[in-house]
Amino acid sequence: MAVEKVALSIADGVIVPTESVLEKVTGSFGVNPNKVVAIPAGIDLKDQPMRPVQVKFAFPRILCVGRIQKRKNQLVLVKAIEKLRADGFNLALDLVGPIEEKAYFSSVQLYWTSRKLNVNYMGEVSSNTLDHLYSTSTLFAFPSLQETQGLVVLEAMAHGLPVVASNIGPVSDIIAPLPGAAILVTPDDPTLVANALEQLLSSQSLYNRMSEDALKLALFYDWKRIAAMYVDSLQRFLERHDK
Repeated sequence: MAVEKVALSIADGVIVPTESVLEKVTGSFGVNPNKVVAIPAGIDLKDQPMRPVQVKFAFPRILCVGRIQKRKNQLVLVKAIEKLRADGFNLALDLVGPIEEKAYFSSVQLYWTSRKLNVNYMGEVSSNTLDHLYSTSTLFAFPSLQETQGLVVLEAMAHGLPVVASNIGPVSDIIAPLPGAAILVTPDDPTLVANALEQLLSSQSLYNRMSEDALKLALFYDWKRIAAMYVDSLQRFLERHDK
């Protein structure tokens, strides 16, 4: 923490990924707001084809990508899947990402196996496999409790996937350019997560609208546009340093 404060204090400029992180840097670390700018990480739309997914409501597959750890909150999502099954939905959940916390993974795995839920842990996958999963899944769920941005949300949107995500600041920030492009919920409540997923699985018109909005929002984060923002900010930082 002390090293971070020193680095931030002597920097001519600081780039953070979201407005929520900017507020933390200026508030908790006391950095002058005039030298901090929020620029999100972008996505390469050349490598992520802008195409809507083929909707498969007969047997929907919900995708969640992220390290398996408590702050990523996969257990709440598994509990939401349990509620959806109780409500009559026949669906599967695919979890993708490395195991960061073995004890947490074991507890999540025990929960789904003991209840015979259709949950598949796929581990780490190649970029081609992940691209395939984005393209063939029905929905993307991201109930994380803590993030700096949540880049996988944008990757999913670039494939036309409607998103249900947590309403934490950084995720809300990336949705802000097109409010309503994702359903944001309190991440610690499985019922709220399940209800949001059910909304999308029960309404073709809502699903189609959010798929279209997801594609539109992804355009906002094209690396070409984001790179230009970085260049502009770096030039201003250099000008300030030279004065």
